[in-house]
Amino acid sequence: MGMIICKYHGKTGISLCCRHIENSILDTSIAVTIIKFQIDILDDGSELLPHYICKVCAENYGLNNQKVLPSSYFGAKDKSIFPITVPVCIRCLKALIEGKT
Repeated sequence: MGMIICKYHGKTGISLCCRHIENSILDTSIAVTIIKFQIDILDDGSELLPHYICKVCAENYGLNNQKVLPSSYFGAKDKSIFPITVPVCIRCLKALIEGKT
């Protein structure tokens, strides 16, 4: 797992999320609906990498009903299939999901 230096939590683990969720973490007045997707890194179900994207991105990319995506979505060069994701503090994301921001 990657690490990040969070201004609130110091050195901590990361989660990958779309820019809309990152913006909501940075500015809690921005509300988003969060959807968790997992990318099957090895396409065999043994390694699932969670990604969090907002409802708007899910709709824009046609991902509403898919919760596990094939490895081709991870780091896809074709940005038309999956939104760009960025690392965020896992503790900040958890607080956002739980409504504790």
